[in-house]
Amino acid sequence: DGSDEVRLVAAKVLCRMGRVEALLEDTRSEVRCLALRVVACDGNQLWQSLPPAPHVDAIVSLLTDVDENVRRSAVRTLGGLGLVCMPHVAARLGGTNCQSRLSALQVLGLLGEKASDLAGEVAEILWDEDIIIRAAAVE
Repeated sequence: DGSDEVRLVAAKVLCRMGRVEALLEDTRSEVRCLALRVVACDGNQLWQSLPPAPHVDAIVSLLTDVDENVRRSAVRTLGGLGLVCMPHVAARLGGTNCQSRLSALQVLGLLGEKASDLAGEVAEILWDEDIIIRAAAVE
């Protein structure tokens, strides 16, 4: 259907049916963004019927998506999910992929004081070889 509202309702229904990962792994970036929007808006309600861990892994994997809009949506979604995503995001801080480290830092920035347990790891990134990563760690 061409209607954004119909697509959103369909995505919500599919997420509630347990099809979150299928939407997050769809080849179309618009579908992945829509799935992230549903998770961001309905996350608490969604997690009552589904375990969050597998879906958090799928969302974290989108931090390195080829589409910038998907990456931004993944950052916002993870930031909104709070502490449930922390171990998954923390694992990205020491990776070799610059985009992954940058996105992980952006999520931690959204989490604010909730992410204070990772202050030591973020401080280490101040010495990263990539200036963009260092700047993100300062923010």
